[in-house]
Amino acid sequence: MRTLRKTKPEPSCLKSYRETPGADWSSVSRRTSPAGPSRAARAAPRATPRGQSRIGPSTGPDTDTDEAFAKLAESTMTIEHFAARSVDASKTFVWENLLGSCKGTSNGDDHCDKYRGAKPLPLHPCIVVKLESHFRYTKTGEIKVTETLSEAQRRDAQAMIDNLHLNARTLMRNRAEVQESLGRQLARGADPRKLLALAATPRSGALEAFVQVALDYLTKKCAQRP
Repeated sequence: MRTLRKTKPEPSCLKSYRETPGADWSSVSRRTSPAGPSRAARAAPRATPRGQSRIGPSTGPDTDTDEAFAKLAESTMTIEHFAARSVDASKTFVWENLLGSCKGTSNGDDHCDKYRGAKPLPLHPCIVVKLESHFRYTKTGEIKVTETLSEAQRRDAQAMIDNLHLNARTLMRNRAEVQESLGRQLARGADPRKLLALAATPRSGALEAFVQVALDYLTKKCAQRP
C-alpha cells in the first residue's frame, strides 16, 4: 500500500457522462467502445493503489498511450470507487474517485474491492502523503499498522487493512514469497542497493506486484550494511 500519483488528466468521456441525465456506471461500464469511462479510467493509474497484485502489464508493446495501456491492463484490472457508488452516487464519474484495483480474488480468497463492498476507506492513496509509512510487513507476509502513528492514524490504517481484507491468506503468502526470493538473492551476494533501485523502477509502465513489500524489505537490508 503506497501513495500514488495519477499520471494522466481526466478523460473527456467522464465529464460527458456526468452531464448525461440518468447515466450510471452499470450501463456504461459494459460498453466496448475504447472511449467508454471504464476503459479510460483504467488508463491512468500506472500501478496498483495498494501495492498488491499487478494491474498493469509486465511485458508487451509500448504503453505510453491511454488506449495501449488500457488494452493491456483490462484483463487484470477493475475500477474501484473510493467513495462507493451506493454511498455517494454523485462521485460515480469523478476522476479523483476512480482508482485502479486488482480483480480482488486470489485462490478463492476475496480481498480489495471485491471484499470491501461499500465499507469506508479512510485513507485515499492519491491524497495521503507517504501512505506507505502507515504500514509494515512481517516475515510471514502480514501487513500491520506502524506503531509510531498517532491513535487516529493507527485507527484509519487498521480500517484499510480490515475493510480490504489485506491479510487474506494468498496475499500473505505472496508477500512472504517476495521477501524469501529477495533473501535468496542477497545470500548469493546481490547488492541490496541495486535490488532496491531495480524494484523502484517501473517496467513497461507498471511496478512489480507487491512492490512496497520489496521496497520495505530492501530498505531495511540497506540500512544494515555500512
